[in-house]
Amino acid sequence: MSKSHHYEEDDMNQHRQLTVLEASSIVMGSGVGGGIMAVPFLASLSGFAPFILILISAYAFNLIIHLMLVEVMFRDGGDNQIVELIRRYVFRGRIGLVLLQIFFAILLLSFLANLSAYLQGSGEILSGITGLPAPLTRILLYLLSSAIVFFGLKNVGVFEKYALFGIIIIVIIIISGTVTIPFHISLALLGGSKSALALYGMVMYSLYSFFAVPQAVKGLAPDRKAAVKAVILGTSLNCLLIFYFTLTAMGVSSPVTEIAIIGIGLAAGSFVRIAGSIFIILAMLTSFWSISLALTDIIRERTNAGSRLSWLLATLPPLLLTFAGWFTFTEFLKIAAGIVALILVFVTVPLYLSAKKSGPVKSPEWTLGRWGHPAVLTILVFMAILMGLGSLASI
Repeated sequence: MSKSHHYEEDDMNQHRQLTVLEASSIVMGSGVGGGIMAVPFLASLSGFAPFILILISAYAFNLIIHLMLVEVMFRDGGDNQIVELIRRYVFRGRIGLVLLQIFFAILLLSFLANLSAYLQGSGEILSGITGLPAPLTRILLYLLSSAIVFFGLKNVGVFEKYALFGIIIIVIIIISGTVTIPFHISLALLGGSKSALALYGMVMYSLYSFFAVPQAVKGLAPDRKAAVKAVILGTSLNCLLIFYFTLTAMGVSSPVTEIAIIGIGLAAGSFVRIAGSIFIILAMLTSFWSISLALTDIIRERTNAGSRLSWLLATLPPLLLTFAGWFTFTEFLKIAAGIVALILVFVTVPLYLSAKKSGPVKSPEWTLGRWGHPAVLTILVFMAILMGLGSLASI
């Protein structure tokens, strides 16, 4: 290696805010959340074989969608959040400005539904473990989580990495607690198209980390190839967790419960149940950190509010919504999933095509290549529509 190349690498590393593992953890943390424990029950209604097919297709879809945004950012040449990218490449002119404000409002609803669900769900689980009142545990988790987000991207990346290590340890504990239990997986086809559609919608939602992608790209800049690796690794880790918990729940639980860890805990004992409950709390908190960090940046860019005010506007309303009692945890998730599907259908593909055509960087270091072909994009739009239908399906 030449000295000049060595100096270039050192300079690149000095500009980075995150390591690849930290950026991957942010991507994984944004996706892994309450949905991961809802997937096994829905899978049990369709069967293990359909689940595998759905998981593979949802993984491929999410990976391409996330990498589309990576390429958009590369072609843009900056580190703008999704709303500003859409302003630049999709919603232009006077009508575009109106549409952008509508999109921004819809996006806020999605974020608030997500964040409220995670605070409400993790608060209830912590209340069950500790015996403390649920309102108090929600406030405690809010104070902890919002404090982590307050100190910015690097701080969130570090805590996401530690949470990933914690999740791996918990998975090992659950494996050790279930290894002696009789295991049986049926490959029989169950249910019908409605249950398969609901399963597909939840798997898609559980893998979706779109709004964490700008954080990963920004934190690893100017190393473009590292950003691609981080997005692929984060999405893949999320996929593996969904597969593991669904396999375990369907193999040892009889029946599979709506919150998967309850059934696993009944089969394996209270120690595994507590470990699984801690996993859910970690999964929800990592999602809260990633999503509220993205929302903080979006609010700051869109409103020109200061960092502290943007942080407060991103984190406090979700806590207040949990006390309003308007929606349950599952209803919050359904609202968020439905809005995400709308965003995918009407915004993401036009954003990608426009950035390819008019982005200032004509030949970025990395592109999707043939995976950005119009035929692939047409399939992606169809799959996004199915996701929206799946999020609305009642079973």
